[in-house]
Amino acid sequence: MILVVFLYLSSFSIISFTKAFITPVYIGNYCPSSSFNFTINSTYHSNLKLLFSTLSSNATFNTSNGLSQVFFSNATAGQAPDEVYGLFLCRRDLNSTTCQDCVTYATRHVTAICPTRKLATIWYDECHLRYSNESFFSIVSQNPAIWMPNTENVTEPDKFDDSVLSFMNAAASKAAISPDKFVGAKKENFRVNETLYGLVQCTQDLSSRDCFTCLRAANADLPVCCGGKRGGRVLTPSCNSRFELYSFFNESYISTVEPAPAPAPPPAPRSVTESQGKRRQAAWIAIGTIIPTIIVLMLSGHFLPLIWRRYKVCLCRGESKKTSASSTSLRR
Repeated sequence: MILVVFLYLSSFSIISFTKAFITPVYIGNYCPSSSFNFTINSTYHSNLKLLFSTLSSNATFNTSNGLSQVFFSNATAGQAPDEVYGLFLCRRDLNSTTCQDCVTYATRHVTAICPTRKLATIWYDECHLRYSNESFFSIVSQNPAIWMPNTENVTEPDKFDDSVLSFMNAAASKAAISPDKFVGAKKENFRVNETLYGLVQCTQDLSSRDCFTCLRAANADLPVCCGGKRGGRVLTPSCNSRFELYSFFNESYISTVEPAPAPAPPPAPRSVTESQGKRRQAAWIAIGTIIPTIIVLMLSGHFLPLIWRRYKVCLCRGESKKTSASSTSLRR
C-alpha cells in the first residue's frame, strides 16, 4: 500500500497540552479499517494507555547510560490476549526535548485520528509511532509506504536520479552497520554549485541485514515516486529515506559516504584482422608441432625393423664363432 502525501498538517485543535513544546510536523498515518477494534475502557484500552505512558517516559535522556539520548524504544503492556506492542523512532540528529515532545504528541494524536483501532502507525518529520496487538519487533515491515516528492524538477533527470540512488545506497550500507542505524550525509558539488543531502534510518531493533534490506527497498522507490525531482522521501514502518538539494537535518551528525565506483567498461572487441591473425598463428604453431612428430614416427616405423634384423644377424654370427672355437678346443 502506497500513501502519497503532498500537504503537511501541523496543528490539531482537539489536542491540548499543559506545557509549551515543539509541535511536530505531521506527515501521515496508517490505521486500517480492517484491523480489529477495541472497546473504550476495556482491558486492551488500559494496556494501550499504559504503553503510551511508558514510551513517552522513555523518550528522554537515559541516566543509566551516561545521559545519552534515547531516540528509539520498544515496549509491551499487559498480557495475552490483551497485550499491546509498541515503539517509537525519533530522528537521530534531534535533541531529546524535540523527541519527547514528538512522541508525547503522537500518543495523543493517534488516538484522536485512529480511535479504537488495535493497530496503527503515525509519522511526523521528527518521529514516528507504531503499536499493534501482535508482536512486530525485529521484523522488517515495508508496507504501507508513504511517498513524498519535492514539487520542483531538475534538469537531466535520468542522470540525476542514477547519481542520487548510488549516493543513497552508499548511505544505506553505512547506516545498516552503524550502532544507531542512522546516517546523515552530504555530497558537495553534486552538481554545479549544488550540494546533495541524504538521510536514512531504521528502527534499532532490526539486524544490519534487515535494515539494509529495508533501506534498499525504500531507496528503490525514490526514482519511482520522486524521479526528476529536487528531493523526496519514502517512509515505512521500519525505515525511512530522504534526499534534498538543501540541508534539512543537523549537520553535526554528518557522515562521509562514498558511492560505489562505476563498473569498468567491458574490453573493446578485437578486430577481425587481429583475431584472424592470431588464429593463423595458432594454426601454424600446431602444424609446425604435429608434422615433425608424424615424420619421426614414420621413419621410426621404417628403420627400426631393419636395425633389429641386422642386430639379430650379428648376434647369430657371434654365437657361431663361439661354438666353432669351443669345438676346436675339445678336439685338442
